[in-house]
Amino acid sequence: MEHSNLSAVLVSVTPDGMAAKIAPIDGSHDLFDVEDRAIHNAAPRRRDEFAAGRAAARGALATLAIAPVPIPRAADRRPLWPNGIIGSISHTDGIAAAIVGHDQTTASVGLDIEGDAPLKKELRKYILTRSEAAARKARPLVANSSRCKATFAAKEALFKAIYPITGQFFGFLDANVDLHESGNWTATLCDTAPALPAPMVISGGKWAAVDGFVIATIHILKAP
Repeated sequence: MEHSNLSAVLVSVTPDGMAAKIAPIDGSHDLFDVEDRAIHNAAPRRRDEFAAGRAAARGALATLAIAPVPIPRAADRRPLWPNGIIGSISHTDGIAAAIVGHDQTTASVGLDIEGDAPLKKELRKYILTRSEAAARKARPLVANSSRCKATFAAKEALFKAIYPITGQFFGFLDANVDLHESGNWTATLCDTAPALPAPMVISGGKWAAVDGFVIATIHILKAP
């Protein structure tokens, strides 16, 4: 299946200077031995997702002129990137995506891709803070997409950006996300969230919906 629109939109929400790729989850992707060992006990579907994510990541690295390398998995399941590289991997039904970049000015990056089906009603209280729920009640849609689902994707991306820095659990109710019609979004951490080292800054949140998918990205800037 062609996903040229999705590829173009993924690139459009990728932070400047970084590279992005998608890969189909179709069982066609090879793994390095160290990656294969990390996933050898997984169900076939999970293995295919993992392999597609690594394929997308290696495709993005190739855009930065980095030859194919293993991307092992840490004990906490996050990808272990080559020295000097930051990145994020996500997958949903049929598609894996990855963004990568150099770590000179950016400490971390987060990416999430989701199907655009509305968030189940019974899950909203676990995902949305009071202010987010009020925004959804006032305007259920943002840029013609489900505000709840876009908020969910944004928070997943935020977790993926923050966790590699703090190594601490980050819950959906630990941040408030403000989505804009322009495709930008901002996040404010609550007192319950793990603190970022000063003066790191959450920056450049972008989101988009295309071809039945919602994509969100965010990155953490280093101190100047």
